[in-house]
Amino acid sequence: HRGQESFGVVTSNNDKLHSYHFQGHVSSVFDDIDEIKKSLSGDCAIGHVRYSTSGNKFGVQPMFRKSGKFGDFAIAHNGNLINISPIREQLIKQECVFQSDIDTEVVVHLTARGEKDSFLESFIYALKQIQGAYSFVAINQEVVIGVRDSSGIRPLVLGKLNGSYVLASETCALDIINAEFVREIEPGQLVTINSGSKLASMFPFPQQKSSFCIFEYVYFSRPDRIMENRSIYDTRKEIGRILAEESPPKNNVDMVVPIPASGIPAAIGYAKH
Repeated sequence: HRGQESFGVVTSNNDKLHSYHFQGHVSSVFDDIDEIKKSLSGDCAIGHVRYSTSGNKFGVQPMFRKSGKFGDFAIAHNGNLINISPIREQLIKQECVFQSDIDTEVVVHLTARGEKDSFLESFIYALKQIQGAYSFVAINQEVVIGVRDSSGIRPLVLGKLNGSYVLASETCALDIINAEFVREIEPGQLVTINSGSKLASMFPFPQQKSSFCIFEYVYFSRPDRIMENRSIYDTRKEIGRILAEESPPKNNVDMVVPIPASGIPAAIGYAKH
């Protein structure tokens, strides 16, 4: 539900990455799930549904790079980066060729050009150059990485399924696949999951005051999500109740109409009060 413009997934089978991308209404891509499976193999993966917060309307995610010091890797991103233009200009001067104007691609190039000893260190180096709201997942032949921005503006949660770890934007994604919710990734936290399902975590960025996006509560999130140990549905109903207290109708009303659908719980809370 976070994006209905394109869909992509990259899998790793330890020696090679495989990808599948689809542009168009996401729901229709799963009409031919067998065809998708033919393109993919491996025991770990990242996936994304594209939402045009910046750059090309139909941008390909996850961003997939087949070359570089550390071989194949891919990155998927939820959020907005705010200092990309000068970094992009500098990279172009260094003869980087961009395939899109999506902010995520800057992180791909920074990672590929990082003069570090490992893919993980280069990815951390790239993230230290950027500013903004983000949660990222990344993959190469050896590891899956999940990271949340230092202010916790964008969400990321950790789950477990059949002894393996799962990362997702929301708890409801875990519910759909019957995975157990473990915890939210903390602001500024980076976790790695290797092919043996071993989890490690670190805090490589300066800590900042937690400042999640209020739109997660009022619009972005699915109503069946749990965020900060609280039901989004119940929170939206409470928002509606408080609104009715603070801004009651001047005259009797016959109906409270929610627009868009994310406003239904708030409208119920308002009408009930």
